[in-house]
Amino acid sequence: EVSILNELPGPLRQRVCHSIAGDGLRKISFFEGIPDNIINCIVSALVPRVFVPGDEIMHAKEIGMEFYIIEKGRVHISSPNNVITYAVLSEGDCFGESCLLTKITVRCSNVKCFSYCDCFELSKDDFNETLEAFPEEKAQILINVQRELDRKFRFNQNVTQNFQKSREKMLQKFEAFRLPENPEEERRRI
Repeated sequence: EVSILNELPGPLRQRVCHSIAGDGLRKISFFEGIPDNIINCIVSALVPRVFVPGDEIMHAKEIGMEFYIIEKGRVHISSPNNVITYAVLSEGDCFGESCLLTKITVRCSNVKCFSYCDCFELSKDDFNETLEAFPEEKAQILINVQRELDRKFRFNQNVTQNFQKSREKMLQKFEAFRLPENPEEERRRI
């Protein structure tokens, strides 16, 4: 896919990419309301990527440099220790948007493929270069990205807290039904 797209003349490549990814890009909350000419510029910077089941696309605690839009497939977003699932994303969803912010950002989740995944990748450098000529729109996109990250952070925090509370309750219930290790202990319990 990448090699075929790279061989096309610029305008034709942009039209092909736009027909594949343009509508998906518009559906992403932080690109809503952005003029078509800017969406077209962003679409032309997208690079198709293919991942296979089990591929780990992102790791928590690494510096983020890429943003992804899922064209087809499913990915699993999990806590740094892979114990808590935050989300399962599929067609039209995106992840890794924190890299688009101006400061250096460290990933806070792991992303792993459930299935074969066709994605579009936008690097931080390509995003910045593409929007260099549109400072007002770039500022608006970055404000929208920060809002979305804040929303996801609160959601993940709530999921983690609920998981911890449920885990503690489950452990207490299991402890109540724990079998005694010796008969003497059993007599004291009764």
